Amino acid sequence: VPYEGQLIYETDTDRVASYNGSAWVYTGGGADLITPSTAFTTSATVNVNNVFTTAYSGYRITIIITARSTTLQPLFRMRASGTDLSTAYYGGLFAPDLASAATIYGPRFNNGSSMIIGDNNNAATTMIRLDVLFPAITNNTQIDGWTMDGATAYGYRISCVVGNSVSYDGFSILTSTGTITGSYSIIGYRL
Repeated sequence: VPYEGQLIYETDTDRVASYNGSAWVYTGGGADLITPSTAFTTSATVNVNNVFTTAYSGYRITIIITARSTTLQPLFRMRASGTDLSTAYYGGLFAPDLASAATIYGPRFNNGSSMIIGDNNNAATTMIRLDVLFPAITNNTQIDGWTMDGATAYGYRISCVVGNSVSYDGFSILTSTGTITGSYSIIGYRL
């Protein structure tokens, strides 16, 4: 039976944990797979709930869209208690990399109802990587990432501040119109 304050070292995960009286709490840095690859099919909205906690300082969300029903723009929203934040709190940048297009500075979105995470087209494959920083604490949330459309090989740097001091526990992947098919996975990072 563990006792409060007891320390262990897990050789299989290379982590130190202490018992707080009711559960083992891991200390120090590291990463864990929170959600393995999870598929979605012909969806206008993919809701992911109860994945962000204060046990992790940041999360990497990897998304691949393998099919679009029409020309559409993939979007992203934060969620709290099963409800999207869909009001005008998203501000950021969706900028092409220098090799992708003649325009260096991409469109900015300010006070938008969601974050832009992909180009407005009907590309068969879109790869997206998002780093969400401290979403579970009651503060503004920073999201940074990168997206690339496989058909055009255009890459985009994406960055967003969700300017609403709320503790988020999930997110939504959605579209401007139509549906998408693909999958996502989530890794949690500890300081």
